[in-house]
Amino acid sequence: MFEKYALAWGGGKDSCLCLHKMLKEGKKVKCLFTRLCKTPSGSGFLGTNREMLRAQSGLLGIPLVTVEGDYLEREKMEEKGAKKLKSLGVKKMAFGKCLPELCDLTRNEFETYGLETMFPFRGVPEALLVKECIDLGFKMIVSCVGSSDIAEWLGREIDSEFLEEFYGKPPVFPKSQKNSEVLGGLQSFVQDCPLFGKKIEITGFKKVPISFGQGSVKVKALDSVEFKLVEK
Repeated sequence: MFEKYALAWGGGKDSCLCLHKMLKEGKKVKCLFTRLCKTPSGSGFLGTNREMLRAQSGLLGIPLVTVEGDYLEREKMEEKGAKKLKSLGVKKMAFGKCLPELCDLTRNEFETYGLETMFPFRGVPEALLVKECIDLGFKMIVSCVGSSDIAEWLGREIDSEFLEEFYGKPPVFPKSQKNSEVLGGLQSFVQDCPLFGKKIEITGFKKVPISFGQGSVKVKALDSVEFKLVEK
């Protein structure tokens, strides 16, 4: 009998790449799991709104399981989410992206609720993950930035030019500490990948500031996104 997995889903390159690898290994992914913050558009913790996430879920044919709450209610949201996942028969939780300093904390929290965890990309340089996504044919854009100084990057395609600009050749680490800090607050949204039957074409968006946790975390993200599904 296959063990049932849930995959933490932010709609970006890391979660999509993780899903790609899990399915290739024959793992049964029961659902995608997202924590939504209390914002007008219901943004995920990585800034992507619920409608964009639902579009990806529909293309993948994998249900999206969500819990909503304030950014500061992390533990309450995870407990609520774990109960939902266990009711679906999920035994293990996979994470594509998790900050190194949060991996152990996240593992302890979810295992407290009876779910095993896995972090397949822990310790893997970010640049190598970006390169693998590009090589696999992923089409992705910058969807959220942690600094208003680079708000113009919102909506930019993450491609080979982007990779070379930030990481150089061969791509391993950012070329400067400044770039490292920029990338730390930069999130992506995947419009197309080998798992999608159609492509998500974004036709319009606004760049807006979003605050989480009563203003303790401030980012700029794409919002009021208009999109359509198109044949490849």
